Amino acid sequence: MTERQTERPNAPTLELVQAARLCSFKADDGWPAALSLECIAWLQAPQPEASRKGWTPERRDQLQLLKLAADAGELNISETTAREQVAPAEVRTPDRFTPAADWPKRYTVGGVPYAYERPEQYREVTRRWVTAEALAAWMHQHGGAPSGLIRAWFTACGVQAGAAQQEPAPAAPTPEASADIAKRAAMVEDLRQEWPSIEADLNDASRNGLREAAYTGTHGFWFADKAREWARQRGKLRRSEPPQAINTLWSGAIRRHTMKG
Repeated sequence: MTERQTERPNAPTLELVQAARLCSFKADDGWPAALSLECIAWLQAPQPEASRKGWTPERRDQLQLLKLAADAGELNISETTAREQVAPAEVRTPDRFTPAADWPKRYTVGGVPYAYERPEQYREVTRRWVTAEALAAWMHQHGGAPSGLIRAWFTACGVQAGAAQQEPAPAAPTPEASADIAKRAAMVEDLRQEWPSIEADLNDASRNGLREAAYTGTHGFWFADKAREWARQRGKLRRSEPPQAINTLWSGAIRRHTMKG
């Protein structure tokens, strides 16, 4: 569950060995420069007792939080897609009680099943990766504290926990372009009345096309006009109602009188 490796450490630490065991990478290769969302969830969540293995509720909660942050564009990620083996080759041998109806028809002769080798099975798997710098910046922005294992990863990558990620300054944007760029929270506040589902759509941005249409590529910033146009094309904007005229037969000016006590 790792992408790239840092330089091999001179003295491997206990945290490195524990993380390598949890995330299935080689401790001899050192800390990875990027970890998958699943691996980060395992390292950040409280480590369970020996009797509790696998995906504990705490690890699932951490993974859900990371996915929401990535979908909303608040956590910088990269993606890779690879063909991974999900089942090895297997020789399947029927016994005398195996019904032919439960056996692949092409491996039967006269209704009698016979042994065959099932080939390896693969599937396309897309993983999302986060660097130590990106995770530290996101945690700093949201007031999160790294676990001991995550802090050890930060240290190995030369990242100071609690320090915001230094992002490169934009290359002299034009006034017209910069006026359209808004922080997520500000954009939500400005468009909430007109676009009621804006927060849900931003949370699902990587799947519904909004991220591709309106994300700036800079952590936490969006093109507000492009986002609004995306919503308009999908009928998500409220229609503004025209002002209601007063029903009257009089074509002249209307004067309202009030009684004085």
